[in-house]
Amino acid sequence: MARPVITGGPTEIARGEQFEYTVGTSLATVPAAAEVKYLRLLAPAAITHVTDTNERVIELPLTRSDSGVSVTVPDNPAIAPSGWYMLFAVNSAGVPSVAKWVHLV
Repeated sequence: MARPVITGGPTEIARGEQFEYTVGTSLATVPAAAEVKYLRLLAPAAITHVTDTNERVIELPLTRSDSGVSVTVPDNPAIAPSGWYMLFAVNSAGVPSVAKWVHLV
């Protein structure tokens, strides 16, 4: 199965709001939204002395459309603190996309 590719969508997102991302595949330019199992935000690593105090993965609730997926960012700052995150789309086979950097404000 081809790797998902996040081909469009905002790079700045806000807690509690909904955003749409277009998703294709690495083998074709046709939309692959139907194959997306989930989108996740992953906080960048902040490791010191074998401990990552910033370890955080946030699965975003999503709805699919013909060309992409709409996701809603949690509105609780304890779950989703402001900052930079890597956004991954993962398909039904468990294959992740290359990350798209997004800034949560």
